[in-house]
Amino acid sequence: MVLAQLERAALFNGLDPIFMRTLAATGRTHKLVQGSTLFQPDDRAEHLWIVCEGLLVMSMSSGAGRQVAMHLLVPGE
Repeated sequence: MVLAQLERAALFNGLDPIFMRTLAATGRTHKLVQGSTLFQPDDRAEHLWIVCEGLLVMSMSSGAGRQVAMHLLVPGE
């Protein structure tokens, strides 16, 4: 499952197949509940996330405290 998702992601196009299998062996899938938070702006980057299905909205809080959508990610991104 992880290898198939990596192969679909443009970021990994053209990488050596052996490297891809090695990378996939370290990966795992994670399901999110709609409306949940994946990370906060000040979080340390410790993972690489790829959208496998559905949509992921990247948003920030406005000065008035409202959530403002900044970017929409689709499968493969």
